[in-house]
Amino acid sequence: MSKKDEPLKGWRAPTEEEYRFADEHVDERLFERGPANSAVQWGLWTLHEELAAAARFYRAADLQGQRDAVFASLFAVERYLKSQGFSEATTEPLIRPAEALVDREANRRDLLFCERKRSGAPSRTVADYNKIGAIAALAEAWLALHKDGDGKVADKLKRFIRHVEGPWLCNLTLSRVKAAREMVSQEAKDHPAVEWANRYRNWLAESARLGGPAAAIRTVARILNRPGRRETSED
Repeated sequence: MSKKDEPLKGWRAPTEEEYRFADEHVDERLFERGPANSAVQWGLWTLHEELAAAARFYRAADLQGQRDAVFASLFAVERYLKSQGFSEATTEPLIRPAEALVDREANRRDLLFCERKRSGAPSRTVADYNKIGAIAALAEAWLALHKDGDGKVADKLKRFIRHVEGPWLCNLTLSRVKAAREMVSQEAKDHPAVEWANRYRNWLAESARLGGPAAAIRTVARILNRPGRRETSED
């Protein structure tokens, strides 16, 4: 382990009791309101302009254009609420219809928008890309942690699966982990799987600065596997 990978002086891994205590209180923190980062009056003026523009487009648009206007309106409201300190957990139900619109464009049937865009098998959803990004980022961190160890990459990934598998990171196989890594490495930087992977990389990096890379992987996987997470279509 290099000097930069070592835990901060005085840091120790949380105990099982501390993990349980954190699980009991994490929802309280998820739904807390943080400090606002924009003035209410200016934020409302901006929100009104965005909603008015979307509404004008909605009135003149075809069905697909109306879907786009709904999508833009929902995200405008979400941006305003976040600027006023609302957490992502609090705004999640608000943005759910927007996710359904994205799923429809990916040919995925959704209960909110049941008609598929075209015939054929459904494609991946936003939630699927979230999990693909998480798997790829965690596997990447695991291989980096064990880069000096003996054994083939496949053997290391099998150990990785045993280490992180749980209620959300479930049904993991070697081929599924490899496919996630390939998608993230080959797709464009604006691909949703790549964007999710970058978020998880940043999270792992922040956690590693506190407790080292091994603890970061364990902590992030444990949080992802908390009960109550919405499953994806691939599970």
